[in-house]
Amino acid sequence: MSIYLYKKTHNKTGIMYLGKTEKDPFKYKGSGKIWKLHIKKHGYDVTTEILGEFSNLEDFRKEAIKLSEELNIINSPDWANLRLEEGDGGDTSKFIDYSLLNTGKGLTYEERYGPEKAKELRAIRKASLGKNSSSRKGKSLVELYGKERAAEITRANRVKHIGKISPHKEKTKLKISAARIGYKSPRFCCLNCKRELGINNFTRHQKIHAKTKTPQE
Repeated sequence: MSIYLYKKTHNKTGIMYLGKTEKDPFKYKGSGKIWKLHIKKHGYDVTTEILGEFSNLEDFRKEAIKLSEELNIINSPDWANLRLEEGDGGDTSKFIDYSLLNTGKGLTYEERYGPEKAKELRAIRKASLGKNSSSRKGKSLVELYGKERAAEITRANRVKHIGKISPHKEKTKLKISAARIGYKSPRFCCLNCKRELGINNFTRHQKIHAKTKTPQE
């Protein structure tokens, strides 16, 4: 079976991708993460070139690595490759120790880094969240993304949570209960019918008045 070293060039943007396949390189679209996101956004309007055809993986690797370095596919903004093409299907185990990724799973910042570092990280996270969310505050999904995208997000979230129950831990329940001792939810008076309601029901109640245009008892 032949192993192909190919180059794909996006006809609209000029972005290129170097890859390997044992399939028909003219039909195969490529599997790189950035490349797939790029063609998803700009469409698959691509020119494919075969740079080499090999009968074994070792010969392919030698030529692919050599070409990857000559073309500077990792650092050049013209290429969508994240690493040298070595014919290993994008294996990142040589660069990432996956055994270390979950060592802090389920631990608080304090438990993982100590109180001083935890305080610093929480401050950075708070500032980052505030900066990113300020432009979205008070806006609906439709206002942010449009009707079609908002519907997709809603459907995805609904499917994601079907059949899933995430109960609070006992420690969290006690914290919530303690925090709500003596707390009374604010209530608002409807100017149309003088009813007092909580904020969640109040908004829905006002919409009913807007539809009927008559005071409700």
